[in-house]
Amino acid sequence: MNDQKINKTLYLRDGRRLGFSDLGDPEGFPIFYFHGFPSSRLEALAGDALSLKHHVRLIAIDRPGIGLSDFKPQRTLLDWPDDVQELADALQIDRFSALGISGGGPFLMACAYKIPERLVHCGSVCGLGPVHTPWEIDGMSIVNRMGLTVSKNAPWATSLFMGSITPLMQFFPEMMLNLMSGDAPECDKKALKETEFTMTMVKAAQEAFRSGSVGLSQDLIIYGSHWDFDVASIHIPVKIWHGEKDTVVPIIFAKYYETFIPECEVVYYPDEGHISIVPNHFSTFIKALIEPN
Repeated sequence: MNDQKINKTLYLRDGRRLGFSDLGDPEGFPIFYFHGFPSSRLEALAGDALSLKHHVRLIAIDRPGIGLSDFKPQRTLLDWPDDVQELADALQIDRFSALGISGGGPFLMACAYKIPERLVHCGSVCGLGPVHTPWEIDGMSIVNRMGLTVSKNAPWATSLFMGSITPLMQFFPEMMLNLMSGDAPECDKKALKETEFTMTMVKAAQEAFRSGSVGLSQDLIIYGSHWDFDVASIHIPVKIWHGEKDTVVPIIFAKYYETFIPECEVVYYPDEGHISIVPNHFSTFIKALIEPN
């Protein structure tokens, strides 16, 4: 893989550096990819070959403080669409689709709310939603539940929590991925045995900690905070895909979106979990995001 495709950067108007990968077909339909947690732009490498096959230009962006992207103090969820727009403008892309995976789900929803005029389609795969009552975090794997509990109830301690994970992720990433999978269903365990896919996830997670855990701590605080908008105010169609066996982001979040987003199309996969859904159905996701309206 050409490092120039993987390790691109843009200096934003405020002086920050934004890291991204530009994968798939450079002449293809643009889909902006929002990675999971803790992860980075390298996560999208798992979809590079399929993006090329389907003539998709897959642009995966590191969130601030993660991977190649500089930290942004006091970042909020609704700051993200501004970075996305600025990158799209720099790449001379007027309209595009967006795909959020897992922890990228809230950032996908922020774009659907704030920059709907730029989006052709938007889709969320096993995406996290608001973690406040009545949509609680019961049923999550233990590590995820601990992190969100801390971020909800003691955000000041989030940096301590993430700091404790940093050396484990840097030196024992496979162990941490297994822990974060919780009591993984058999479909997820099988997906983790796929060496190439697992190595991509491991490298993406390690890259997330390139500058330490400060950007990831911000992400976690954002996940545990009240959102600055109501998803009922999203007035463009949103596509949702979710595995019914997901123990990392329980299916209750897909049902939340289905209940409150006015135009929400949800596909539930009864035999998929949080990990298996991506390699097994990535073609479905990107094809849906390039279909004409």
